[in-house]
Amino acid sequence: MDKTKDYVLYCDTDSVGGESIINTNIGNKTIEDLWLMSDEKEQYNHNKYFGLLPGLKTITFNKKNGQLEEKNIKYIMKHEVKKKMYRIKCGNKSVDVTEDHSIIVEREGTFISITPLNILKSDKIIILK
Repeated sequence: MDKTKDYVLYCDTDSVGGESIINTNIGNKTIEDLWLMSDEKEQYNHNKYFGLLPGLKTITFNKKNGQLEEKNIKYIMKHEVKKKMYRIKCGNKSVDVTEDHSIIVEREGTFISITPLNILKSDKIIILK
């Protein structure tokens, strides 16, 4: 890592599979595609890497107001995962996530973040259509 540059790294361990699709301002891209197009790839911890994605935006969901928002994608991380993975399916869409990844659901009229093991059959999973 270049010590002359300022970096802010969010060391969240939640992960998704490389084939996961992210809706961006330049079209739908897989995580792997985003990694390949990222700039200034750096190793920051053993087998963990990050790359910058300047100007790239994605749609996010604001739990407080229930609205979609466009946000900048600041960076992408690449690393091996030894955690248990879960496939979350909703209709004909699916995503593979780690056991500690947050999933936003609507439960009893409130939007909450939960892990895959805590999803109830009565929960409504929030997805982008």
